[in-house]
Amino acid sequence: MPEHTLIIEQLDDDVVYFSFEVAGRRVECMTHFERQGEELHLTQLHLDGDARNLVGRAALWEAAYQLGRYFGVKTLRVEGGRRATGRYKGRMPTPLTIIIPAV
Repeated sequence: MPEHTLIIEQLDDDVVYFSFEVAGRRVECMTHFERQGEELHLTQLHLDGDARNLVGRAALWEAAYQLGRYFGVKTLRVEGGRRATGRYKGRMPTPLTIIIPAV
């Protein structure tokens, strides 16, 4: 089993709930999604869980790769939701484009 395990919890219309574990800690995610050809657009992405502030960029990218593969797309466009906590509370994060590498 991979170190970062992605679990699709629920799909509702245009919302997906998923989680992943890294180093034994769970991060729960919720986002609106829209598939446009080979691109998946995620908007208002929110992270929660006991590891949300401890997980590094590599683990987040691996979760994104797995999510892209689950939906069978080549690109993820991610727009996070307004930050609810932390140093940048109230601000919108910079949108990201993630290319899903071939397996």
